[in-house]
Amino acid sequence: MSQSTTRASLLDAAARMFAEHGYHAATTRQIAAAAGVDAALIARYFGSKEGLYLAVVEASRSSFEFQPEPVSPELYTRTLLARWLQNGGEPVAATIVRPQVSERARKRLIRLLRDRFLTPFADSLPDPDPERAALTAELVAAALAGIALARSTGSLSRVEAASEEAIAEVLAEILRFGSAASEFARSAGDGVAGPP
Repeated sequence: MSQSTTRASLLDAAARMFAEHGYHAATTRQIAAAAGVDAALIARYFGSKEGLYLAVVEASRSSFEFQPEPVSPELYTRTLLARWLQNGGEPVAATIVRPQVSERARKRLIRLLRDRFLTPFADSLPDPDPERAALTAELVAAALAGIALARSTGSLSRVEAASEEAIAEVLAEILRFGSAASEFARSAGDGVAGPP
């Protein structure tokens, strides 16, 4: 097995093991066995289990990375949800809701999430208030993280059983409501009468 193939096999196996068992419960022996290689190769290619975890998140960045598209925030949220559920957003979700790695690694992961999703997503929103736009982006990330984890653990039966389309519809409705509320607040602040 070539070095590139071995590395790819370890990343794939680690992504599955971390998603199924969590960072602490997934052992390097389990990961190596799932990849069909010697456990010592984890240290060789990634330095440590934590280094492997960071590499998994980096490799799965397409599941959370903001990709500018000429669509509404609601439609983009649908697209993002699909990517999280299909491409395995669980490592990123876990970083948001239950830090499992060292403080240094956690800060690196949060910086990655902020630079590649939170900030560009907030900048794409039509809200002229940058603080409110940033809050909206973080709330979307928190919602997606909770959904990804709930579906992977089965802790919320309706979330686990709901179709991707049903979840996307509810999220889009929430985002539309938030946008409408922001617009009404701006109109009221400008002295413009809102809807009756």
